[in-house]
Amino acid sequence: MKSITRTRRVLASLGAVAAVAGAVVAGAPAAQAAGCELAPALSSPEKVYNGATGVLDLPGNNEANGQRIGVYSANDWSDAQRWMIWGYCDGTSAISHGGAGKTIDLDTGSGAVRLMDAPGGWEGLNRPFEYGMPDNQKWRLTDEDRGWYLVRSAVNGQCLKSNGTGQYTSMTSCDRNDPAQRWRF
Repeated sequence: MKSITRTRRVLASLGAVAAVAGAVVAGAPAAQAAGCELAPALSSPEKVYNGATGVLDLPGNNEANGQRIGVYSANDWSDAQRWMIWGYCDGTSAISHGGAGKTIDLDTGSGAVRLMDAPGGWEGLNRPFEYGMPDNQKWRLTDEDRGWYLVRSAVNGQCLKSNGTGQYTSMTSCDRNDPAQRWRF
């Protein structure tokens, strides 16, 4: 009888721990206000598919600052089409390419979608809560239809759009019904 009671206590305490952990995850915005200390969620390198055509592509896999971001036909062997998503406590994400701490950046002057260094490089991407990450390198990913996302700029609220295979991406007013603005990670 004592072992059954002990087992029930252990199970009850595990249930309490799970409930607290669930509350912490569900209450992430409240944790943010108190100082978010959660590490960013990191996806493994993957393709980012467009709802109209192709995948997100870094032409020539050229990681020079200022390189424009394009869309091209999917190629399973191309490192130019491998992206990582970093999720932050404030609800934004960074989209990086390669291992040198480069992210998709919105040039607020010209409106060009390009690749640029993240503040602090790879280490900067791995900080939990926007420490030094400028708004033009942060994106809000909103699930609009079973895994198809709009990618909204944190700086102006516009959405990333494919302009077709072999073309550079652009920013435009968000339209959840436009397949060229829908992305699958």
